[in-house]
Amino acid sequence: MQLLQPEQVQQIVSDDTQFKMHVMESLGRLEANMTSLCGNGQPGRVSKLEAKVDKLEWYCAAAIGGGMFGSYLLSWAWKIGSAMLR
Repeated sequence: MQLLQPEQVQQIVSDDTQFKMHVMESLGRLEANMTSLCGNGQPGRVSKLEAKVDKLEWYCAAAIGGGMFGSYLLSWAWKIGSAMLR
């Protein structure tokens, strides 16, 4: 078994330190992204997106209901109009 030379040990320590710094920077970015998505006491992007989807679903339901009511009124007006022409 061969012993490591001092410069080899220094290189390993340096590589380890760089790796730890890289991991800590990555964790910091991950934490910032998670806070942005989920929020930290304030609504995050996911909560805001859910609220927008709920509002859009409500608008779609209202538009469909309005369209159905409008078609009912048109068919009713058509029947009244054709009955008056007889």
